[in-house]
Amino acid sequence: VPNKKLKQVKYPVDPYGESTRKTICYVVPVKECRCLRIHWAIPDHKDLYYCNPASYLFHLIRHEGDGSLLSYLKKLGLATELLVGEKYVAAGFNFFIVDLVLTIEGLSRWEEIIYIVYQYITMLRKEGPKEWIFNECTNLKAIHFQFREKEPVDDFVSNLARRMRNYPLTECLSGDYEMREFRPDLIIEELNEYLIPSKMRVFLESKEFTSIATEKEKWSGTQYKQEYLPEELIKRCETCELISELHLPKPNEFIPTDFQLFSKEKHSARPQLPIKIKENELCGLFYGEDTFYRLPKAYLYFKLREPLRNVDPLRSHMYVLYVELVKDSLNEIVYPAQLGGLQYELVNFHSYIHLTVYGFNHKIKQLLEMIIDRMVNIKVDLRRFEIIKEKIKQAYQNFRCDDPYRTADDGVTYSPTAHKWNKNIAISLIDGITAHDLDSFITRMLSRFFTNSLMYGNLTKNHALEYMSLIVQKLLVKRFYQSFFPSKRFNQRELTLPEGCNYVNTTLNDAHKLYITEVYLQCFEETLENNALLELFCHFVQERCFDQLRTKEQLGYAVNAGARRSGVEQGFRVAVQSPRKLDDVDQRIELFIASIRVRRK
Repeated sequence: VPNKKLKQVKYPVDPYGESTRKTICYVVPVKECRCLRIHWAIPDHKDLYYCNPASYLFHLIRHEGDGSLLSYLKKLGLATELLVGEKYVAAGFNFFIVDLVLTIEGLSRWEEIIYIVYQYITMLRKEGPKEWIFNECTNLKAIHFQFREKEPVDDFVSNLARRMRNYPLTECLSGDYEMREFRPDLIIEELNEYLIPSKMRVFLESKEFTSIATEKEKWSGTQYKQEYLPEELIKRCETCELISELHLPKPNEFIPTDFQLFSKEKHSARPQLPIKIKENELCGLFYGEDTFYRLPKAYLYFKLREPLRNVDPLRSHMYVLYVELVKDSLNEIVYPAQLGGLQYELVNFHSYIHLTVYGFNHKIKQLLEMIIDRMVNIKVDLRRFEIIKEKIKQAYQNFRCDDPYRTADDGVTYSPTAHKWNKNIAISLIDGITAHDLDSFITRMLSRFFTNSLMYGNLTKNHALEYMSLIVQKLLVKRFYQSFFPSKRFNQRELTLPEGCNYVNTTLNDAHKLYITEVYLQCFEETLENNALLELFCHFVQERCFDQLRTKEQLGYAVNAGARRSGVEQGFRVAVQSPRKLDDVDQRIELFIASIRVRRK
């Protein structure tokens, strides 16, 4: 590539000019959603990466703890999620973006939400830049850099190549984590010169704007309508009043300070296999000490099973509501822990609730205790219940607009899995569930759990037993725990498909014009030997499948073959996303599978 030694073009900070300032664009999305997005054009601070004023503001505006913007909007019942970040557009300017997911009430009060955003920004101006907050951010970045985990090689190389354009060669590895110079003047400049009402652009998305959005985007056909914001709103935002509900966060108590490694062994050649160290009528515990990665981190996995988990669709979807309500109520109190390098996942699977807590082990016990306390003592707040119920219903409705791969995979798992209920049943049931119903359900549900756990990382056997006892004791104190028969501890079931059978499950997709055909061949139960055998088979077949169905026959861009496992049974699957008719693609897949049999012979 010849080097023409041209100077890089740098665009002005506000390239769009007056015509797009103080505007609102109503957009009709494909899926059911209600979103409010505010854009400000800000200077491109790549050369100031070591003090990055925008990063300081991101940290505060997207904070989810007590006194934060999101916390206040959730208490008012106006929003459920908040994303804040920077979007690089071109050399010279970036976009500072505040993105909110709204409730039904929030959509009708969007002007009030914009006003509250500016109330928070006004509070930041009044308080001024705080060096202790900057130092806290610097400390967190340094910790994450020092103990970051290894990336896959291809990701590492591509990310390094990207960073080489943005940072000096000596700081290519650490550039994304550098914050070493406190520049309050730049933070004040960003607040006073750029994050102001007269320079904002607003985007409002909802299917309710079908009648308003009279224009169509040339290429995608998206319905939209752009107009100027009310001048009265601009003036209100310029003269915001401060309120006590919005304030700076407190110092973070979850920042780790103890990075001691408990293992006295030297670096091992491979990770140790976990061993079972406890089993009784209430729980089972596997433990493994990290002698391979040697990082001050721990991973705690819990599967909470209950024998009547999927006895009917109503009970099954009560679990969905319970898990989402717990996560919603935890949001404010666990956010500081997430900043401090601790994470948790609470997921509702088909036959159990999965809780994972992981990160720096120094304060992992405090986070685990907070989560279990909330799971056991959750109180159903009527306003939050209605908001969460609407959010779940929206997700069910959007499933028919999801990527065809997801809808097809759900259809395949639906057929052989016992007591799995489809999304249409869920939509028909969810409106009838009341807060009182859920409150009564939670008390009964928590009465009988068997907890399987795996704990691995920088922790001792005594730590693992202590964390397991913490969960059991929390439930015993509340008189919730009752043991149940061992045969009921593993209540996941899957139907064994008869030899020579052929079942077809058709699912509609409302948003995508492409078809997807997925063929699943059930093989055998999951065991270590069977797992290895199926993986070996998939290894030989995957490339051949891609070459035949995509490269030679040109059936579609997305062609995939591999194993599908449910936790009980497993099998081989081939999926093809294509504009061709389903029967034609199915026939080509069957011919390919037949060709494998012929080659084997």
